[in-house]
Amino acid sequence: MNKIILLALLAACSSCYLSNQWDLPAKLNPVVQADGVTQEMWEEDVQLAANVWNEWYLALGCQPIFSLSPDGYPVYLVEDLGEDRAADMDFDDIRVEVLSHRRIMLQHELGHAIGLGHNDNLDEPSIMWRKPKPTIGVQLVDAQRAVEIYCE
Repeated sequence: MNKIILLALLAACSSCYLSNQWDLPAKLNPVVQADGVTQEMWEEDVQLAANVWNEWYLALGCQPIFSLSPDGYPVYLVEDLGEDRAADMDFDDIRVEVLSHRRIMLQHELGHAIGLGHNDNLDEPSIMWRKPKPTIGVQLVDAQRAVEIYCE
């Protein structure tokens, strides 16, 4: 019964924080399951997306939150997620489709891994918009919300 109430509350407030989805700081393990992108290319994409968050964390006086490691949470690059989705985050992995803006989609999913929910304020540029724009990465507002959840 309590789980139903919690899920209903989370559904009612899409811009609310989620509970920490992953143990933080998080290790990421890039895994390619798609054609046309090498493991090295995907590792670079994941490192660059992680660095965006890490740089914001450092700028706000916190330790970096993400690193790459073979024993980390899997971050899959896949051909197609179906259901009109470009990326998805779960309690134990991230899946991103092969897209030209996959780094932006990965930055968004890493925000969920930190514990951020969607930001429905379209007057406030944010990586956490429900449908991230390819030209808008992690913003100060995203980083400030993230360090409220976790900062060492």
